[in-house]
Amino acid sequence: MQAIETLPIDQINQDQLDELVRGRAAESKTLEFKQVLVIERDHEKREFSVDIASFANANGGLLLAGIRAENGEAAEVVGFEVSNPDSLVLRVEQILHANIHPRLPWVRARAIRVGEARYVLAVKVMRSFVGAHAVGGDGVYRYFTRGSGGKLPMDIPQVRASYVLAESLRERLRSFRAERTARILAGDGVAELPQARPLLILHLVPLAALGEPTQHDLAPFYHHERPELSPIGMRGSMARRYNVDGVLAAGDEGRDSGCTSYVQLYENGIVEAADATVLIPSDESAGHFQRGVSAPLTHRSLVAALEAYLTIARGIGVEPPVYLMVSMARLSGWKLWFTFTDPAPKVADRDLLAFPEVRLDALDVRPEAVLRPVFDAFWRSFGMSSCRWYAPDGKYTAPIRGF
Repeated sequence: MQAIETLPIDQINQDQLDELVRGRAAESKTLEFKQVLVIERDHEKREFSVDIASFANANGGLLLAGIRAENGEAAEVVGFEVSNPDSLVLRVEQILHANIHPRLPWVRARAIRVGEARYVLAVKVMRSFVGAHAVGGDGVYRYFTRGSGGKLPMDIPQVRASYVLAESLRERLRSFRAERTARILAGDGVAELPQARPLLILHLVPLAALGEPTQHDLAPFYHHERPELSPIGMRGSMARRYNVDGVLAAGDEGRDSGCTSYVQLYENGIVEAADATVLIPSDESAGHFQRGVSAPLTHRSLVAALEAYLTIARGIGVEPPVYLMVSMARLSGWKLWFTFTDPAPKVADRDLLAFPEVRLDALDVRPEAVLRPVFDAFWRSFGMSSCRWYAPDGKYTAPIRGF
């Protein structure tokens, strides 16, 4: 049986809780049982927050409130009465947000029904890679991590080391992007793309993948009935194969140009997609559209691709935070067109456009909302102040489909 703390929280049910008792599952560095949930007074809320923060400062883990333990082993699923489970989950999330600093990048709570109006509360938190998380207020903060026997106070060197690791991971993220982009442009990527065409490059990188070895089961997305593993601008069945990194899906135009677009799904959950078709018109020599980029086509392609790749990330069990990075290359001197008669005021003045990294603390997000910083930077590269397809309230108006 898969360890319960490694399961997605939505998949935990009463059968798995009962199995914990039958197997006399032991508390560990990543699993803790509580018979009751006490979060009424301020000090009780802080102690509960310490339990959760200690998981985030170690290897992540799962707290189950409503499980009676004996000598550190699960002995009985007792649950506790809850009149409104949704309100309980909301209250727990509010307590954690108010007491843990900085806020946890990923934590989920869920009430699991185990009887008539009785529930077990599950709180799952992933290891945090943004630095140590403290609990407290009014200038007094405490840091805790976890060992095999439960939570332990962190000393100053441990706190310092956690922030050094966080900065190290951010540097690795930037280095990863720079190295992969350079390799793609040099034709040394997982698939060789045309050397003369502008390229659209997308990376979706779980921060945990840069911290320690991680492996996901990619088999479900190898099959052609899962169209999400498709290159940018494409959708549906195409050639897929396993390689040393994971699974590769590549597309071409049926001509002698070979591979014109690919997406590589790595075992550690990283997605790399590179495309040589979206940023050019269907006929590169077509009148004044020569050396012109279609803004509507670029928008639609990136929104659809990100939606697909987030579906993959959820499907293989990737946990946030995840960084989205979009780049465009070989665009110096190119125009941006919004409609057939409406170009941007200036041409691109550099060959490589590396747009801002976007951090995702959840994977069930709207792609167009996540992509706004990218689209704003994309339009600024051609002389516009920001993307005009976002209203002041942030609502996104999809561009016309005929261009």
